[in-house]
Amino acid sequence: MEDRGSEKARASNIIWTAAGDYAFKPEMRAYDERGKADIYWNQVIGAAHRYYEFEKVIAFFGTLEGDRNAVIFRNLMWLGIENGTFLKGLEERPAIGPLREAYALKTLGKWEGKEPYDEVDEIEIAHYRRALGLKAEGTPLATKILDELEFDASMDTDMIIVRMNHILEGYFEFLPLDEKGMKPKRTRSGREMVHLGGRRRLTQGVPYLKRLSFGTAEYNGEIRIGDAEGKSGFSLQLLKIRNKWEQDQREYIRSHFGEPSVPDDGTRALEGILCTGNHSSCHLHMTRGIFAGSEASAFVMKAKARQREINIRHYEENHARNSNLISRLERRIRNTMLTSMESAKLKSESGSLVIEKVWRNVHLNDDMVFIRTLREKTMDLSVDIMLDGSSSQMSRQESIAAQGYIIAESLTRCGIPVRVSSFCSVRDFLVLNIYRDYEEIKKNREIFGYTVAGFNRDGLAIRTALHLAGGGKYQNRILIVLTDGDPNDMHGMSMSGRLPGRSMSGRLPGRREYAGPAGVEDAAREVRNGVRGGISVIGVFTGLDKNVEAARKIYGRNFARIESPEKFADVVGVLLQNELANME
Repeated sequence: MEDRGSEKARASNIIWTAAGDYAFKPEMRAYDERGKADIYWNQVIGAAHRYYEFEKVIAFFGTLEGDRNAVIFRNLMWLGIENGTFLKGLEERPAIGPLREAYALKTLGKWEGKEPYDEVDEIEIAHYRRALGLKAEGTPLATKILDELEFDASMDTDMIIVRMNHILEGYFEFLPLDEKGMKPKRTRSGREMVHLGGRRRLTQGVPYLKRLSFGTAEYNGEIRIGDAEGKSGFSLQLLKIRNKWEQDQREYIRSHFGEPSVPDDGTRALEGILCTGNHSSCHLHMTRGIFAGSEASAFVMKAKARQREINIRHYEENHARNSNLISRLERRIRNTMLTSMESAKLKSESGSLVIEKVWRNVHLNDDMVFIRTLREKTMDLSVDIMLDGSSSQMSRQESIAAQGYIIAESLTRCGIPVRVSSFCSVRDFLVLNIYRDYEEIKKNREIFGYTVAGFNRDGLAIRTALHLAGGGKYQNRILIVLTDGDPNDMHGMSMSGRLPGRSMSGRLPGRREYAGPAGVEDAAREVRNGVRGGISVIGVFTGLDKNVEAARKIYGRNFARIESPEKFADVVGVLLQNELANME
């Protein structure tokens, strides 16, 4: 297990990424029962920073301190915030949908075989049933509280605090603020809630929801993900949820990323070749981002169109610099290509005059007294550019789109076939979005359609790109990966090479995390396999300082870190020059 400091850093990074802001110190973090950074709740904390005035939320929590049920009230508030941030963020961050569904399944699994102790427990169960699109079953009181507690997307910080004050006053006989909004006001201390078997005071033993304790300094890690309780079989209802969830996965991927560009039979054949070992039971979805027109797809298309506009605007704002970078990179590539081409000298009617042949023009009327040097192209080459399209790149989307475009445009001007794609992992799928293919020399601007979602399963992405590189038509192949050097996928990987099925508790037996050193080694292994197979693999680093060494381990000597935009063409140019010079 990684030390607490490492998990603290990981939790902070998830929070910063979801917040879209790296300039603050997180007031709280979330951990599971193993002390691991909890992915879902840390992104909720980050989203709360993104969409609400978080200092007001913290101040509100402060008004609860000193009350014996402060923990319960805070966690009810967090359920409301979770709902509000999900609705606010779904359009621009569609990957939170599968994250939320997975967490809801885990939570409901923990309740299997147990009876809710009171309405507070029922509120939690009903909330996560709704998250899965199911009917919220519970007492009328629990359902009524939940209806008010699930903050909607239109509510700002002041509105959710007013709503929470109303809930605490109306249902718990508690006023967090006095009439001036300054001091806590207590009512009678003997507050009671209706329990399914009678009545009991809230200060008695608290079950699952009450253990979800956020402190003002740090989340205390009482989320029980995959605990040992309730291992006996799951209810038929939950099994039906699981089966439907798995059946709907492919349709979900289609509605959020576009129709597949490869027929189902072809996809299954590729999965049989590529989704093995550490990536067993993973699936592939290759797409050109063309949607069929469902309601969910329309929602996603709108978000993608907005990000495309942002990417283009960012590029155009720096048009002069970017045009210069393209020209510089193009010159480097052309110069290297020229040195690798064989030359032939042919007699010609124009070119360099051959003095000793002049007499033939005078006496024999022969115009072929010139020599023209022809360079015969011997470089049978294709280049694949693959962009890390995971949510960890959210704050860098515009610059990554620009970098991908600059490389592709430079290579296109040199007549080199280029394919550009992005990758991310959502649910059990590696999604490969192809923006332009080798022959599509007029489609470089499609790269500005780059958006991010989900996680990054670098090893499977690299394996897939290497398998597809060149399409069987080119002898020399180069794969350029724009990466943050931090492979991370919640789907995990098999320890035995065979990935067992998912349990309803959210655990995957025999599986270890696809993150940290294990993820780095998996990606590095695929790079080494590619090099042994004769394909050059170049890593262009686009991540945080802490991941530089990991990226270096993955890509070895063919690794470049871009210190500033102005150096982009020179750094990438040197790497390409080295690879081109070594080709036959």
